[in-house]
This record gives sequence, structure tokens and C-alpha cells, in this order.
Amino acid sequence: MSTSAYLVCPPLQLMIGLGKPLRARDGTISSFDQGLVQGTERAQVDRALWKFLAQTAGENLVVVFSGDDDFETIAGYRQIGGWTEDGNIPFAAYLSEPPTTPAALGGTDGPANVVYYGSLGAGRTRANPSGLFRRSVVDGYAVDEMFTRRLQWEPTTYLREYEFGHNDVDHVEITPAEAHAFVERLTAKGRS
Repeated sequence: MSTSAYLVCPPLQLMIGLGKPLRARDGTISSFDQGLVQGTERAQVDRALWKFLAQTAGENLVVVFSGDDDFETIAGYRQIGGWTEDGNIPFAAYLSEPPTTPAALGGTDGPANVVYYGSLGAGRTRANPSGLFRRSVVDGYAVDEMFTRRLQWEPTTYLREYEFGHNDVDHVEITPAEAHAFVERLTAKGRS
């Protein structure tokens, strides 16, 4: 059985898999291998890792290996990219959540201040926007994302460009319920 490595945040009892440790000729670990994860899945894993790093900024992070003596304790932590049935958070679900400020960093372990916007492209209305954006404020910094055709939240510069007059497509603030309905409509279309 091969050893796997995990980046672990003990204070938040949260971890994310790094994969199999790869070693240089001198025996030191040079990188980690996620195995057969490629393409869109690879991008999703990378985005989840960056979000994990942002979410746990300022916390103690350690790399733990599946063969370590204390791994049994850590195996009980929630894993980003794990199975929902085991109480873990699949990558897609983790990436769809608004950014959070952990309680350990003075936040609430919940969504940051989030405002949703519907894009009013040609002939579109608040009830039927052409796009969906959200701005989350985490520790005083605005994080802008859009819900994309890949059915996931991804970073965007749309709102900043609009503020500076570089984007002439208007938008309107919408409620979280309206945003959720938009996501549901697009997700249903994506499944069919």
C-alpha cells in the first residue's frame, strides 16, 4: 500500500490530499503526485488547494502521511475532496461555497459578507439575468466570482472592470434566493 500525503490544519480539523510523495535522488520529497487527475479535474484540485490555503491563512499547517502514528486522529478530520457519505466535502461543493473567514481568524466559520448580482445583458431582466456574480468581503478584501458555464464559481474581474468603466453591461443586486434559483436553472440545464 502506498503512502499518501495530506496538508492538514489541526485547529480547524480540516485537510486536503496532496497525493503520493515523490522523492529526489537524495531521498527528500520534491513534490506530490495526484495520480491520474488531469484536465478539468486537475484545475479543480488546484483551485481547491489555493482556496484551502486562503481559508487557513494564519493557522498552523502540517503535512501528514497516511503511515504516520498519529494519522488515525487526523483521519477523522473533514477532508476536502472526500466523499460526502464520510462527512467530507467534495471538490465541487467546496469550490461552490463562498469564501469564508474561519472563526479562528475572527470570522464566523460561515459565508463572508456576500452580495449577488445578476448581469443584464441584451433584453435580460432581474428575473432572468444573463449571468451571475457574487462579491464576498473577507477580512476587508473583495473577492469577486462568477458562476460559469462549467457550473462552478470562478474568479472574475467583471465587477472591478465595471467600477472603472471598462465594462458596459449593467448588473443589478439580487437576493441569495434569486441567485440560488439561477444556479439551479443552469445546473438543471447542464444535466440534461
